[in-house]
Amino acid sequence: MSTPVLIGIVVGVLALGGLLGAVVLFALASGDSGPRRFGVTMPDTDFFDKGASFAVTAQVTVPGPVERVWTQVSEGGYLETIPFVSGPVRSGDQVVTRTPLFAITEKVVHSEEGLKLVAIGTGVSVPLVIKAFGERWELAADGNKVLVRWTVAFTPKWVGWFPLRWTAFAVRPFLRTLLFLAIR
Repeated sequence: MSTPVLIGIVVGVLALGGLLGAVVLFALASGDSGPRRFGVTMPDTDFFDKGASFAVTAQVTVPGPVERVWTQVSEGGYLETIPFVSGPVRSGDQVVTRTPLFAITEKVVHSEEGLKLVAIGTGVSVPLVIKAFGERWELAADGNKVLVRWTVAFTPKWVGWFPLRWTAFAVRPFLRTLLFLAIR
């Protein structure tokens, strides 16, 4: 066999493997049990500040009353500015966020109306990836504007010991842009 034929076979096998992987991820994320298919560990109370391997906080100031911003945060749907993302959709104290290949479920563990909302992960659609995750929203009225602070934290399943917090500086600008587009 010649080199071009071998390269073609390798590329074909890799493409087929990628396609099969995407089909499996799609199947795991679909259905009612998709975001709850695999449970995650409930983190400690200091998860956002110390416990998580990775945590990043972004903040933006948006116009409007704090009640309007609180409604956006507490009722969900703010990530739908990203293509192919549905949610988060809140039902009681459960929050579900879906994409075609990944889905998560969170539980609201702390809610102070107009001030703070904390949701901790309870399930994911993909096994062996995430050990624990959560998000924290903090709002502060500043006259006719609202300071919105969003913290996202997670610990990977296999390398949870690795200190990923040092990479937050690279993620923060993207999270800030997402936050600005999501909360208006």
